[in-house]
Amino acid sequence: MMTAPSQQTLSIAAIFLLCGCIANAQEPQYGHAPQQIVSDDSLPLATHLAADLGCDGCTACASDCGIWGGLEYGYWWRSRRTAPLLVTTSPLTVASSDAGALDQNTSILFGGDEIGQAGRLGFRGTVGTWLDPCRSSGVGVSFFSLIDEASGYANSNSPIVARPFFNESTMAEDALVIAYPGERSGSIEVLSDAQLYGGDVFLRKSGGLLGCGAFDLIAGYRYSHIGEGLRISSQSTFLVDSGTIAQGTTVEMSDVFTTRNDFNGAVIGMIANVCGHSSSWEFTAKLGLGSMRHRAIIRGETITTAPLGLPAQSAAGLLAQPSNSGQFESHSFVVSPELGVKAKWRLSQSVSLTTEYSLIYWNNVLQVGDQIDSVVDPTQPVARPLFPMLRGGYMAHGLNIGLVCQF
Repeated sequence: MMTAPSQQTLSIAAIFLLCGCIANAQEPQYGHAPQQIVSDDSLPLATHLAADLGCDGCTACASDCGIWGGLEYGYWWRSRRTAPLLVTTSPLTVASSDAGALDQNTSILFGGDEIGQAGRLGFRGTVGTWLDPCRSSGVGVSFFSLIDEASGYANSNSPIVARPFFNESTMAEDALVIAYPGERSGSIEVLSDAQLYGGDVFLRKSGGLLGCGAFDLIAGYRYSHIGEGLRISSQSTFLVDSGTIAQGTTVEMSDVFTTRNDFNGAVIGMIANVCGHSSSWEFTAKLGLGSMRHRAIIRGETITTAPLGLPAQSAAGLLAQPSNSGQFESHSFVVSPELGVKAKWRLSQSVSLTTEYSLIYWNNVLQVGDQIDSVVDPTQPVARPLFPMLRGGYMAHGLNIGLVCQF
Protein backbone atom coordinates (compact mmCIF):
# COMPACT_ATOMS: atom_id res chain seq x y z
CA MET A 1 0.00 0.00 0.00
CA MET A 2 1.29 3.43 -0.89
CA THR A 3 1.71 6.08 1.82
CA ALA A 4 1.94 9.83 1.50
CA PRO A 5 5.62 10.95 1.27
CA SER A 6 6.78 13.49 3.84
CA GLN A 7 7.46 17.08 2.85
CA GLN A 8 11.15 16.59 3.73
CA THR A 9 11.42 13.59 1.39
CA LEU A 10 9.80 15.54 -1.42
CA SER A 11 12.13 18.49 -0.91
CA ILE A 12 15.17 16.22 -1.14
CA ALA A 13 13.78 14.59 -4.29
CA ALA A 14 13.14 17.99 -5.83
CA ILE A 15 16.71 19.13 -5.09
CA PHE A 16 18.23 16.00 -6.67
CA LEU A 17 16.00 16.33 -9.71
CA LEU A 18 16.84 20.00 -10.18
CA CYS A 19 20.57 19.41 -9.73
CA GLY A 20 20.46 16.58 -12.25
CA CYS A 21 18.61 18.71 -14.74
CA ILE A 22 21.07 21.59 -14.39
CA ALA A 23 24.09 19.32 -14.67
CA ASN A 24 22.65 17.56 -17.68
CA ALA A 25 21.82 20.86 -19.36
CA GLN A 26 25.51 21.90 -19.39
CA GLU A 27 26.60 19.35 -22.01
CA PRO A 28 25.08 17.58 -25.03
CA GLN A 29 22.85 14.62 -24.31
CA TYR A 30 24.58 12.44 -26.92
CA GLY A 31 28.13 11.76 -27.94
CA HIS A 32 28.21 14.33 -30.75
CA ALA A 33 26.98 17.88 -31.16
CA PRO A 34 23.21 17.89 -31.53
CA GLN A 35 21.49 19.43 -34.48
CA GLN A 36 18.51 21.76 -34.19
CA ILE A 37 15.75 20.16 -32.15
CA VAL A 38 12.25 20.50 -33.53
CA SER A 39 10.32 18.10 -31.32
CA ASP A 40 9.59 17.69 -27.64
CA ASP A 41 12.19 15.83 -25.53
CA SER A 42 9.64 13.42 -24.12
CA LEU A 43 8.51 12.08 -27.53
CA PRO A 44 9.67 8.47 -27.84
CA LEU A 45 9.30 8.04 -31.59
CA ALA A 46 12.35 6.81 -33.47
CA THR A 47 11.47 9.08 -36.38
CA HIS A 48 11.88 12.19 -34.26
CA LEU A 49 15.08 11.01 -32.61
CA ALA A 50 16.60 10.18 -35.93
CA ALA A 51 15.73 13.63 -37.25
CA ASP A 52 17.24 15.28 -34.17
CA LEU A 53 20.46 13.25 -34.25
CA GLY A 54 21.00 13.06 -37.98
CA CYS A 55 21.34 9.28 -38.09
CA ASP A 56 19.69 6.47 -39.97
CA GLY A 57 17.41 4.38 -37.75
CA CYS A 58 17.40 3.51 -34.08
CA THR A 59 20.30 1.10 -33.81
CA ALA A 60 22.83 3.75 -34.85
CA CYS A 61 21.56 6.38 -32.43
CA ALA A 62 21.74 6.90 -28.69
CA SER A 63 23.72 4.41 -26.68
CA ASP A 64 21.73 5.22 -23.53
CA CYS A 65 18.02 4.46 -23.26
CA GLY A 66 17.50 7.54 -21.10
CA ILE A 67 15.51 8.61 -18.04
CA TRP A 68 12.75 11.20 -17.78
CA GLY A 69 11.26 12.83 -14.70
CA GLY A 70 9.35 15.82 -13.43
CA LEU A 71 8.16 17.42 -10.20
CA GLU A 72 5.38 19.98 -9.86
CA TYR A 73 3.91 21.95 -6.98
CA GLY A 74 0.52 23.59 -7.08
CA TYR A 75 -2.79 24.48 -5.49
CA TRP A 76 -5.60 21.94 -5.60
CA TRP A 77 -9.31 21.99 -4.84
CA ARG A 78 -11.27 18.93 -3.78
CA SER A 79 -14.88 18.02 -3.06
CA ARG A 80 -16.16 19.93 -0.10
CA ARG A 81 -16.53 18.32 3.30
CA THR A 82 -19.72 18.92 5.23
CA ALA A 83 -21.07 18.07 8.68
CA PRO A 84 -24.42 18.45 10.44
CA LEU A 85 -24.91 21.10 13.12
CA LEU A 86 -22.49 20.17 15.89
CA VAL A 87 -22.15 23.18 18.23
CA THR A 88 -24.75 25.84 19.06
CA THR A 89 -25.40 28.65 21.53
CA SER A 90 -28.47 30.54 22.76
CA PRO A 91 -29.21 33.94 24.33
CA LEU A 92 -28.94 34.15 28.10
CA THR A 93 -32.71 34.58 28.29
CA VAL A 94 -33.24 30.95 27.22
CA ALA A 95 -33.62 28.46 30.07
CA SER A 96 -30.95 25.79 30.44
CA SER A 97 -33.50 23.07 29.61
CA ASP A 98 -34.02 24.64 26.16
CA ALA A 99 -30.54 26.05 25.49
CA GLY A 100 -28.94 25.03 22.22
CA ALA A 101 -32.00 23.30 20.75
CA LEU A 102 -32.58 24.30 17.13
CA ASP A 103 -36.04 25.80 17.70
CA GLN A 104 -34.98 28.09 20.58
CA ASN A 105 -33.53 31.18 18.86
CA THR A 106 -30.31 29.23 18.45
CA SER A 107 -27.07 30.46 16.86
CA ILE A 108 -24.73 28.07 15.08
CA LEU A 109 -21.12 27.93 16.25
CA PHE A 110 -19.91 25.02 14.11
CA GLY A 111 -21.31 22.69 11.47
CA GLY A 112 -24.30 22.74 9.19
CA ASP A 113 -22.24 23.49 6.09
CA GLU A 114 -18.74 23.09 4.73
CA ILE A 115 -15.98 22.32 7.21
CA GLY A 116 -12.27 22.77 6.59
CA GLN A 117 -10.82 24.25 3.42
CA ALA A 118 -11.56 23.06 -0.09
CA GLY A 119 -8.19 24.29 -1.42
CA ARG A 120 -4.83 22.83 -0.39
CA LEU A 121 -1.23 22.93 -1.56
CA GLY A 122 -0.17 19.78 -3.33
CA PHE A 123 2.46 18.19 -5.51
CA ARG A 124 2.77 15.59 -8.23
CA GLY A 125 5.71 13.92 -9.88
CA THR A 126 6.72 11.39 -12.51
CA VAL A 127 9.88 9.38 -13.09
CA GLY A 128 10.56 6.75 -15.73
CA THR A 129 13.06 5.14 -18.06
CA TRP A 130 13.00 4.17 -21.71
CA LEU A 131 13.46 0.47 -22.42
CA ASP A 132 15.11 0.81 -25.84
CA PRO A 133 17.45 3.29 -27.57
CA CYS A 134 14.63 4.39 -29.88
CA ARG A 135 12.62 5.44 -26.83
CA SER A 136 9.55 3.82 -28.26
CA SER A 137 8.62 2.03 -25.00
CA GLY A 138 9.24 2.75 -21.35
CA VAL A 139 8.14 2.20 -17.77
CA GLY A 140 7.27 4.90 -15.27
CA VAL A 141 5.85 5.82 -11.88
CA SER A 142 3.67 8.85 -11.14
CA PHE A 143 2.42 10.09 -7.78
CA PHE A 144 0.43 12.95 -6.30
CA SER A 145 -0.57 14.18 -2.86
CA LEU A 146 -2.36 17.04 -1.20
CA ILE A 147 -0.80 18.28 2.01
CA ASP A 148 -2.87 16.88 4.91
CA GLU A 149 -5.45 19.25 6.33
CA ALA A 150 -6.24 19.70 10.02
CA SER A 151 -8.88 22.22 11.09
CA GLY A 152 -11.61 22.61 13.65
CA TYR A 153 -13.30 24.69 16.32
CA ALA A 154 -12.70 25.39 20.01
CA ASN A 155 -15.13 27.31 22.21
CA SER A 156 -13.55 30.41 23.71
CA ASN A 157 -16.05 33.07 24.77
CA SER A 158 -19.63 31.79 24.47
CA PRO A 159 -21.23 31.49 27.95
CA ILE A 160 -23.76 28.95 26.62
CA VAL A 161 -22.50 26.01 24.59
CA ALA A 162 -24.53 23.01 23.52
CA ARG A 163 -24.60 20.07 21.11
CA PRO A 164 -27.92 19.87 19.21
CA PHE A 165 -29.73 16.69 18.15
CA PHE A 166 -33.24 15.47 17.39
CA ASN A 167 -34.58 13.43 20.31
CA GLU A 168 -36.28 10.31 18.95
CA SER A 169 -37.98 9.51 22.27
CA THR A 170 -39.66 12.93 22.60
CA MET A 171 -39.89 13.63 18.83
CA ALA A 172 -38.54 17.14 19.38
CA GLU A 173 -35.38 19.17 18.92
CA ASP A 174 -33.05 18.83 21.89
CA ALA A 175 -29.49 19.62 22.97
CA LEU A 176 -26.82 18.43 25.34
CA VAL A 177 -25.76 21.49 27.33
CA ILE A 178 -22.01 21.73 27.81
CA ALA A 179 -21.80 25.12 29.51
CA TYR A 180 -24.45 27.35 31.08
CA PRO A 181 -23.83 30.26 33.48
CA GLY A 182 -24.35 29.28 37.12
CA GLU A 183 -25.11 25.64 36.31
CA ARG A 184 -22.30 24.11 34.27
CA SER A 185 -18.84 25.16 33.19
CA GLY A 186 -17.33 23.47 30.20
CA SER A 187 -15.64 23.53 26.83
CA ILE A 188 -15.92 21.83 23.48
CA GLU A 189 -13.45 21.12 20.68
CA VAL A 190 -14.04 19.85 17.15
CA LEU A 191 -11.12 18.56 15.07
CA SER A 192 -11.30 17.46 11.44
CA ASP A 193 -8.66 16.14 9.06
CA ALA A 194 -8.42 14.96 5.46
CA GLN A 195 -5.89 13.09 3.30
CA LEU A 196 -5.65 12.53 -0.43
CA TYR A 197 -2.78 10.83 -2.27
CA GLY A 198 -2.11 8.18 -4.88
CA GLY A 199 -0.11 7.13 -7.89
CA ASP A 200 0.32 4.94 -10.98
CA VAL A 201 2.87 2.38 -12.15
CA PHE A 202 2.64 2.13 -15.93
CA LEU A 203 4.09 0.94 -19.21
CA ARG A 204 4.38 3.53 -22.00
CA LYS A 205 4.37 2.68 -25.71
CA SER A 206 4.54 4.99 -28.71
CA GLY A 207 1.26 5.04 -30.60
CA GLY A 208 2.15 7.02 -33.71
CA LEU A 209 2.37 10.49 -35.18
CA LEU A 210 -0.26 13.11 -34.46
CA GLY A 211 0.06 16.07 -36.81
CA CYS A 212 3.16 17.95 -35.67
CA GLY A 213 3.45 15.76 -32.60
CA ALA A 214 2.89 12.20 -31.44
CA PHE A 215 1.00 10.18 -28.88
CA ASP A 216 1.84 7.38 -26.47
CA LEU A 217 -0.39 4.68 -25.02
CA ILE A 218 -0.10 3.78 -21.34
CA ALA A 219 -1.38 0.91 -19.20
CA GLY A 220 -0.65 -0.10 -15.62
CA TYR A 221 -1.76 -0.14 -11.98
CA ARG A 222 -3.35 2.69 -9.97
CA TYR A 223 -3.71 3.23 -6.22
CA SER A 224 -5.39 6.14 -4.46
CA HIS A 225 -6.39 6.96 -0.89
CA ILE A 226 -9.10 9.35 0.31
CA GLY A 227 -9.46 9.69 4.08
CA GLU A 228 -11.36 11.96 6.45
CA GLY A 229 -11.81 12.20 10.21
CA LEU A 230 -13.94 14.15 12.69
CA ARG A 231 -13.70 14.23 16.46
CA ILE A 232 -16.04 16.10 18.84
CA SER A 233 -14.79 16.33 22.44
CA SER A 234 -16.42 18.10 25.37
CA GLN A 235 -15.89 18.49 29.10
CA SER A 236 -18.48 19.74 31.62
CA THR A 237 -18.42 20.34 35.38
CA PHE A 238 -21.72 20.57 37.24
CA LEU A 239 -21.79 23.66 39.47
CA VAL A 240 -25.07 22.63 41.17
CA ASP A 241 -26.93 19.38 41.72
CA SER A 242 -28.87 18.30 38.61
CA GLY A 243 -31.22 15.38 39.15
CA THR A 244 -29.09 12.40 40.15
CA ILE A 245 -25.87 14.17 39.24
CA ALA A 246 -24.12 15.74 42.23
CA GLN A 247 -22.45 19.12 42.30
CA GLY A 248 -18.79 18.87 41.27
CA THR A 249 -19.29 15.93 38.90
CA THR A 250 -17.31 16.12 35.67
CA VAL A 251 -18.40 14.56 32.39
CA GLU A 252 -15.98 14.05 29.50
CA MET A 253 -17.53 12.96 26.22
CA SER A 254 -16.17 12.25 22.74
CA ASP A 255 -17.52 11.13 19.37
CA VAL A 256 -15.05 9.97 16.71
CA PHE A 257 -15.91 9.38 13.04
CA THR A 258 -13.33 8.14 10.51
CA THR A 259 -13.65 7.14 6.85
CA ARG A 260 -11.03 5.57 4.59
CA ASN A 261 -11.30 4.82 0.87
CA ASP A 262 -8.57 2.79 -0.86
CA PHE A 263 -8.70 2.27 -4.62
CA ASN A 264 -6.80 -0.52 -6.38
CA GLY A 265 -7.23 -1.07 -10.07
CA ALA A 266 -5.99 -0.88 -13.63
CA VAL A 267 -5.28 2.34 -15.49
CA ILE A 268 -5.21 2.87 -19.26
CA GLY A 269 -4.81 6.05 -21.25
CA MET A 270 -3.00 8.23 -23.74
CA ILE A 271 -0.42 11.03 -23.61
CA ALA A 272 -0.37 13.29 -26.68
CA ASN A 273 2.32 15.88 -27.44
CA VAL A 274 1.98 18.79 -29.85
CA CYS A 275 5.44 20.19 -30.47
CA GLY A 276 7.02 23.51 -31.29
CA HIS A 277 10.55 24.89 -31.48
CA SER A 278 10.76 26.17 -27.91
CA SER A 279 7.41 25.15 -26.43
CA SER A 280 4.93 22.31 -26.60
CA TRP A 281 1.62 21.07 -25.26
CA GLU A 282 0.93 17.76 -23.55
CA PHE A 283 -2.58 16.32 -23.20
CA THR A 284 -3.24 13.41 -20.84
CA ALA A 285 -6.35 11.24 -20.61
CA LYS A 286 -6.44 8.24 -18.25
CA LEU A 287 -9.13 5.92 -16.98
CA GLY A 288 -8.85 3.91 -13.77
CA LEU A 289 -11.10 0.89 -13.30
CA GLY A 290 -11.06 -1.18 -10.14
CA SER A 291 -12.23 -1.85 -6.60
CA MET A 292 -12.66 0.74 -3.85
CA ARG A 293 -12.45 -0.52 -0.29
CA HIS A 294 -14.61 1.65 1.98
CA ARG A 295 -14.03 1.63 5.73
CA ALA A 296 -15.73 3.59 8.50
CA ILE A 297 -14.94 3.61 12.21
CA ILE A 298 -17.38 5.16 14.69
CA ARG A 299 -16.80 5.17 18.42
CA GLY A 300 -18.04 7.12 21.40
CA GLU A 301 -16.91 7.45 24.99
CA THR A 302 -18.20 9.09 28.17
CA ILE A 303 -16.22 9.31 31.39
CA THR A 304 -18.17 10.48 34.46
CA THR A 305 -16.28 11.32 37.63
CA ALA A 306 -18.29 12.12 40.78
CA PRO A 307 -16.73 14.04 43.70
CA LEU A 308 -14.46 11.71 45.67
CA GLY A 309 -15.46 8.89 43.32
CA LEU A 310 -13.74 6.80 40.67
CA PRO A 311 -14.24 7.50 36.95
CA ALA A 312 -17.07 5.54 35.34
CA GLN A 313 -16.62 4.87 31.64
CA SER A 314 -19.17 3.95 28.99
CA ALA A 315 -18.70 3.20 25.28
CA ALA A 316 -21.15 5.85 24.05
CA GLY A 317 -21.00 9.53 23.33
CA LEU A 318 -23.83 11.66 21.93
CA LEU A 319 -23.86 10.96 18.18
CA ALA A 320 -21.86 7.74 18.54
CA GLN A 321 -24.11 5.27 20.36
CA PRO A 322 -24.15 1.45 20.49
CA SER A 323 -26.63 1.53 17.58
CA ASN A 324 -24.07 2.98 15.13
CA SER A 325 -20.66 2.35 16.70
CA GLY A 326 -18.14 -0.12 15.34
CA GLN A 327 -16.07 -0.79 12.24
CA PHE A 328 -17.84 -1.07 8.90
CA GLU A 329 -16.43 -2.16 5.54
CA SER A 330 -17.72 -2.53 2.00
CA HIS A 331 -16.36 -2.74 -1.54
CA SER A 332 -17.59 -1.21 -4.79
CA PHE A 333 -16.56 -0.99 -8.42
CA VAL A 334 -15.18 2.49 -9.13
CA VAL A 335 -14.44 4.43 -12.29
CA SER A 336 -11.68 7.03 -11.91
CA PRO A 337 -11.04 9.26 -14.96
CA GLU A 338 -8.13 11.71 -15.07
CA LEU A 339 -7.50 14.62 -17.46
CA GLY A 340 -4.52 16.93 -17.79
CA VAL A 341 -3.39 19.82 -19.99
CA LYS A 342 0.27 20.85 -19.70
CA ALA A 343 2.22 23.65 -21.37
CA LYS A 344 6.03 23.29 -21.64
CA TRP A 345 8.70 25.89 -22.34
CA ARG A 346 12.14 24.57 -23.21
CA LEU A 347 14.89 26.03 -21.00
CA SER A 348 17.64 23.83 -22.42
CA GLN A 349 18.07 20.61 -24.36
CA SER A 350 17.14 18.62 -21.24
CA VAL A 351 14.99 20.90 -19.08
CA SER A 352 11.51 22.39 -19.59
CA LEU A 353 9.38 24.62 -17.39
CA THR A 354 5.77 23.41 -17.10
CA THR A 355 2.36 24.64 -16.04
CA GLU A 356 -0.51 22.19 -15.85
CA TYR A 357 -4.18 21.83 -15.02
CA SER A 358 -5.16 18.38 -13.71
CA LEU A 359 -8.46 16.75 -12.71
CA ILE A 360 -9.12 13.37 -11.08
CA TYR A 361 -12.54 11.95 -10.21
CA TRP A 362 -13.84 8.93 -8.29
CA ASN A 363 -17.52 8.04 -8.64
CA ASN A 364 -17.98 6.21 -5.32
CA VAL A 365 -16.41 7.61 -2.12
CA LEU A 366 -17.35 7.48 1.58
CA GLN A 367 -17.06 10.93 3.25
CA VAL A 368 -17.19 11.39 7.00
CA GLY A 369 -19.90 14.06 7.20
CA ASP A 370 -22.41 11.84 5.40
CA GLN A 371 -22.08 9.13 8.05
CA ILE A 372 -23.26 11.26 11.01
CA ASP A 373 -26.88 10.77 12.06
CA SER A 374 -28.23 13.63 14.23
CA VAL A 375 -31.30 11.69 15.37
CA VAL A 376 -30.65 10.19 18.81
CA ASP A 377 -32.67 7.99 21.11
CA PRO A 378 -30.87 8.50 24.46
CA THR A 379 -32.41 5.35 25.95
CA GLN A 380 -31.67 3.26 22.81
CA PRO A 381 -34.83 1.15 22.57
CA VAL A 382 -34.93 2.53 19.02
CA ALA A 383 -31.74 2.03 16.99
CA ARG A 384 -30.88 5.69 16.46
CA PRO A 385 -28.45 7.09 15.49
CA LEU A 386 -27.90 4.90 12.43
CA PHE A 387 -24.87 4.24 10.27
CA PRO A 388 -26.11 5.19 6.77
CA MET A 389 -23.07 4.14 4.64
CA LEU A 390 -23.77 6.96 2.17
CA ARG A 391 -21.40 7.31 -0.79
CA GLY A 392 -21.03 9.78 -3.64
CA GLY A 393 -18.69 11.28 -6.22
CA TYR A 394 -15.40 12.94 -5.27
CA MET A 395 -13.24 15.25 -7.39
CA ALA A 396 -9.83 16.86 -7.04
CA HIS A 397 -8.40 19.37 -9.51
CA GLY A 398 -5.60 21.90 -9.45
CA LEU A 399 -3.02 24.10 -11.13
CA ASN A 400 0.66 23.11 -11.01
CA ILE A 401 4.02 24.57 -11.95
CA GLY A 402 7.29 22.65 -12.14
CA LEU A 403 10.17 21.24 -14.16
CA VAL A 404 10.51 18.20 -16.40
CA CYS A 405 13.87 16.75 -17.35
CA GLN A 406 15.21 14.09 -19.69
CA PHE A 407 18.66 12.56 -19.41
